[in-house]
Amino acid sequence: MNDIGLFGLMDETISHSLETTPEEYTRVIEEKCSYSEGKFIILSILSGREDKIEKAKLLFKSKL
Repeated sequence: MNDIGLFGLMDETISHSLETTPEEYTRVIEEKCSYSEGKFIILSILSGREDKIEKAKLLFKSKL
């Protein structure tokens, strides 16, 4: 098993929640989102609150 580290695991978890690949998630966050948008997406997914997760998914998909 590959050791992907803590940040790799977080990327896997967040990308899974956003229903995309870790590569696509990283590309969108780094290239398409402002700092505040990326922060909102990440923190919303990690919060576990369904209302925030749905808003984060909508924002993420709008950047594809």
